[in-house]
Amino acid sequence: MNVKTLLAVLVGGFMFSLQAELTTYTWVGGSSGNYEDAANWDPQPTTYPSGTDTALVFTNSADVTFVKWITNAKVTVAKGTVNFNTSTSSMRYKGGTADGSPVVYDVAKGAIFRPVNYNQSWTAYNASGCDIVVKGGGTVYFYVSLGESATDCPKSMDVQEGTVIMGAPRGTMNLTGTLTIRSGATFKGQPAWFPDPPGQHLAAQTKIVVEENGVLDYYTRGTFGTLSGAGTVKNSGSYAGWVFG
Repeated sequence: MNVKTLLAVLVGGFMFSLQAELTTYTWVGGSSGNYEDAANWDPQPTTYPSGTDTALVFTNSADVTFVKWITNAKVTVAKGTVNFNTSTSSMRYKGGTADGSPVVYDVAKGAIFRPVNYNQSWTAYNASGCDIVVKGGGTVYFYVSLGESATDCPKSMDVQEGTVIMGAPRGTMNLTGTLTIRSGATFKGQPAWFPDPPGQHLAAQTKIVVEENGVLDYYTRGTFGTLSGAGTVKNSGSYAGWVFG
């Protein structure tokens, strides 16, 4: 039975809601396949798994192609590298939940999840105003834009474990709230394609908190709101090499 009333839990100073019960689909499409082919999922959906009540599980490396808009509330990658690819420039991969709870990416140590392939330079990821939680110890890439406007961007991101990498031409991370980098976790910006200068802008209002033993590897330009914590910042112009607190 779906959870209708959720308890709010206080996590690192932010109020996050627990996710409601989700319908989980496991990828059985092998090393490559079409996202929209129902036979590639277990159980088989009526069409394809998309919606604010859906969760995906991958237990092997896979190159997954799609041509339609996709929304999920949770993605788990148990092992390998999972790439989502589209040849249609107007498509979007979205994270979203029906109840406003966080979108969760649980990527195991050594595993990688790329919601949008690096080569799709105009395909954006966004989180429909929800917070994002990254955990599991693996690596999650957000290419191009993390939200395209104040209305569709995620509010906050909590990097609990592993590494988050922003990197692509004109990439923008439009967090309107707080980026929290927990102890042992890393958030990295990557240089943009030539001839663009590094372009992973954080929003001017973004607050960044780097806990002790957390790392902000901010190889980029742009501004953000505030920077605090006892972690490490490197590769960020005048901030390079600072240990702050």
